[in-house]
Amino acid sequence: MRLDLYEDDRWRDNPLIQKYETEIELMRELVTDESITVTSIDTQGPAPDVRPGKVFESFVLPEMLQNKILRGEASGDAVSMAADKMRKLIA
Repeated sequence: MRLDLYEDDRWRDNPLIQKYETEIELMRELVTDESITVTSIDTQGPAPDVRPGKVFESFVLPEMLQNKILRGEASGDAVSMAADKMRKLIA
């Protein structure tokens, strides 16, 4: 995470950033507050699991959204195709 973005006036002048300023500050605090520890079951145990990384790197979730939004597929069909791909990836 590049924390200098939070200080960049060009970024802060964006209407969406201004609209959600409170939420943006909360996100910043989550990565800068030393009392907050970000943990993950994937890396902490009981053993590392590479399956989530395989799914993430396959871009199956963005593809599912594109099939629904851009191609107009039925939600059930888009989800079913994504689920099938995920099952093959982690098998």
